[in-house]
This record gives sequence, structure tokens and C-alpha cells, in this order.
Amino acid sequence: MWDQYQKIGDLIDPDLLSNNLMPNFIDYLTERVYLYQIIVDDESDGHKVFVTMNDRGLKLTPIDLLKGFLLSGVSVPKQNRQAHEAWQNSVCELNKLSYDESSLFIKNWLRSK
Repeated sequence: MWDQYQKIGDLIDPDLLSNNLMPNFIDYLTERVYLYQIIVDDESDGHKVFVTMNDRGLKLTPIDLLKGFLLSGVSVPKQNRQAHEAWQNSVCELNKLSYDESSLFIKNWLRSK
């Protein structure tokens, strides 16, 4: 969390700063955004919690749901991290080809089975 906090300044839209909208943004964050800490025993449980609890913000894509389902079945922490990294790398490579290519790939792979 600390590393991500350090990056916030780089991610703030320059329009917020140039139009003096930062005080409004800060008010919004402090009054409307809540952070909760959920502790799980292992990473596979974390994937289960993510899939079942994420009902705010961006909707989960079918790819996100599939990833959460598959990774929740990997109970050895080291293997779970490796599987997560492999998934992320594969999805990133596919999406470099075109937007939503990972989704198209998985749909076509499933159809071929």
C-alpha cells in the first residue's frame, strides 16, 4: 500500500490541479471513500473474497471472474503466486494484440473444447 501511495501524485489528473479542483476531490475522498482491511489465511482465499465482494466500482469482467475462480483452487501460496503472475503475463500479452483479445482467446478456446 505504501508503494502505491507514493505513486498517487503521478496519477492525479493535471486538470484537478490547474483548475483548483483538488479541495473538492479531497472532500470527496474523505467523505465518500472507505477502505476496509480483510485478512485471509492464504492467497487463494483472497481470490475468493475478491470475486464475491467486488460489487462496487468497475464491474468484473468474465475474465476476472474466471481468474478468481481458477486461482481460488490453488491452495499452495507459492504456486498461487506463480499462477497469478502467469495469468497476468498471458492476459497482458494477449491484450497487446488488440483490445479485449484475452477475452476473445478464452471464448474461442472454450468453444474449441
